[in-house]
Amino acid sequence: FVQLSLDANPAGAEDDDPYGIITLDLSNAFNEVSRELLQDVLRGEASRDYALGRIRAGDPMPCPPGLQKFRPHFEAYYGTAAHLTYVGHDGSSHRVLSATGVQQGDVWSTTLFCAAIFPILKAVLGDPDLVDLVLACCFSDNLQLLGRLSKILKAADLLRQALAEVGLRLNATDSKVHSRVFALLADEGEALWGAIQEQFPLTVLQREPAGLLVVGTPIGSDDFCREVLQARLKRIVDVLPKIGIVHDGLIHFQLLRTCLNTRLNFWLRCVAPRI
Repeated sequence: FVQLSLDANPAGAEDDDPYGIITLDLSNAFNEVSRELLQDVLRGEASRDYALGRIRAGDPMPCPPGLQKFRPHFEAYYGTAAHLTYVGHDGSSHRVLSATGVQQGDVWSTTLFCAAIFPILKAVLGDPDLVDLVLACCFSDNLQLLGRLSKILKAADLLRQALAEVGLRLNATDSKVHSRVFALLADEGEALWGAIQEQFPLTVLQREPAGLLVVGTPIGSDDFCREVLQARLKRIVDVLPKIGIVHDGLIHFQLLRTCLNTRLNFWLRCVAPRI
């Protein structure tokens, strides 16, 4: 879908505000999201202001159908500080008390997280300056914003602030921006993006002229996509000798068929057909 959106919005080197994509990655998101927000979503009503005041205390909070009946379960497990177990660098297990977020091993943690950030996203993207101009495609804690660079950067800046209110932080290393126009310019879009980013200097993004990954799928120039896929194919080839230690013929065949043989097809599932 992201690839089709970029195809449908071509831009020339003379465009000073071209169409592009911003990917936002959240650091340690599941463990840090506000439990107050989670509880408000399950209650269906905001107990305080959210989204930089775009959601007021007492406003309704959208909740996926059927999820509210599990509120007692949430309160039982997360109503007080919960034990968070993690494995240290030395291989030993540690337990700490955690008063934020959900545990990723919890079977409904992904559902809870997505339900919690949806009202924030909806409120921010409903800004009069952004509505119908910015498209968000999200997968859990990976957020993709599509539109003119100035608009999606404004959306990213507002989301950075709104998500910080509920305990979430942007991962600056994996938060990036790409436009096909970058590759058409002699400086690979450095001056163009620098001029646009001056409007929101606190939201720092890595400029990627060739392309970037969207939920593991390469998006960008044909050469970039091929390089990514060739590197992954090499990883598959490198693993082949390692399963040679499995002497059982049936198990060896099942590993090939269900593990290694499926990887490339999985990575190809959203790549442009011409690649």
